[in-house]
Amino acid sequence: MVVTLLAAWVTTTQAQPLSAEPPSLVAPSPASPPYPLPARALPAATPPAAAHAASPSAPAQGTEATLQDAVRAALSHWGCLPSDLLAYQQRWYAACGADGVFVVERREDDVLVLAERRSVPGRAQSLFVREEVVWVESTRIEAHPLGEFVASAATAGSTSSAPLAVPAERPTRPVYVSAPAGSLRRDAASASQRGATYSKLAPPRVGRLLTVEGGIRPYLPMRSLGVALLADATVTYHGERAWYVQAQLFPLGATATKDTDASVFGFAASVGYDHPYFAVGLGVGALRRGQFHFDFDPIQRRDREWIEHSFGFSITQSLRVGALDGLSLTVANAFVLDSERWRYGYFDLTIQVPLNRQTWLTAGGGGAEEAGFLYAEVGLRRLVRGDLGSGSLFVEPSVGLAGIDNRIEGVGPGPMVGCHLEWRK
Repeated sequence: MVVTLLAAWVTTTQAQPLSAEPPSLVAPSPASPPYPLPARALPAATPPAAAHAASPSAPAQGTEATLQDAVRAALSHWGCLPSDLLAYQQRWYAACGADGVFVVERREDDVLVLAERRSVPGRAQSLFVREEVVWVESTRIEAHPLGEFVASAATAGSTSSAPLAVPAERPTRPVYVSAPAGSLRRDAASASQRGATYSKLAPPRVGRLLTVEGGIRPYLPMRSLGVALLADATVTYHGERAWYVQAQLFPLGATATKDTDASVFGFAASVGYDHPYFAVGLGVGALRRGQFHFDFDPIQRRDREWIEHSFGFSITQSLRVGALDGLSLTVANAFVLDSERWRYGYFDLTIQVPLNRQTWLTAGGGGAEEAGFLYAEVGLRRLVRGDLGSGSLFVEPSVGLAGIDNRIEGVGPGPMVGCHLEWRK
């Protein structure tokens, strides 16, 4: 029997910010003693004003090459032959292959010290800065079985295939292949969907993501003594490709007042196309609607107005122009069917403006007479944990105006404060 194992070596290149992992501080030791600067690498004496005005992210003018040679000599003294060297904010960062990244500082007594040592997966190849964050490109090689082929010598011309166990051990001598210089700098999204290099106006879309969100908007009704609340809840799954499915409770609210109580309710399930820069969706559900009636009150001898509530089948539409976590405009509306015809259910609008990669200014509102509610608010959306992907948590406080009015002379609008939470998995 002849057994042939087919395998392939796969080289992966990735980028990661050095701030993502806690540093390993290096104490002075015989293996990494302080390295004194040679006299030719020391800058000429300058007045304090000129020294203060100099850029803190680069060595003094005229000594850069000499100081860089001194840093390389110190790294060689500590056992590192750097493939890349980066000066940033009075520090030198060295890509030292399998040893990770060495961080070198210059003390006031003109001595170079190994301040930190950062470990990276694979071999550290190159370094770059994006938006005030130092990044390292690293490569590593892995073995992946492609398949197995088993041929029996006892049966001429016959072959059969059978699964074989994957080797438990990798070769003892790994082979590292470097990626083209700067490949990840030109397209950091290929290494990380949510790195520090994305645009705040249009962050990349993240697939296979479950989002659970909900908001409450308590408010004070102005026409009667009591309390009132508007709320919503949504569960959305963004597929790996450009699609999404969503289930939503909206509108959802009730009032408890001295004169009259009121409530609103609606739900819908929808699917849609989810492009990184826009999305469209269509859904079906039900909406509690109100139908106005007018008649004559014979006791009080005047006309009266009243509302009859019922549930109706609804169709929802939604449109988002812009990235989900960037600059965007989102509009949604609903149409509800009664016994006679289609009626307009409600509309909902949200504008989102990014202030930085973790903060967004939002403004929106919605409602309609048929559904019996309205609101308008301004909020501040804040990413308090995560990187827009799985495990991210958003908090959005807001202020504005809200109201639930299911009767002509019922509960009126009033000032509200709200809070919206969003969690991704």
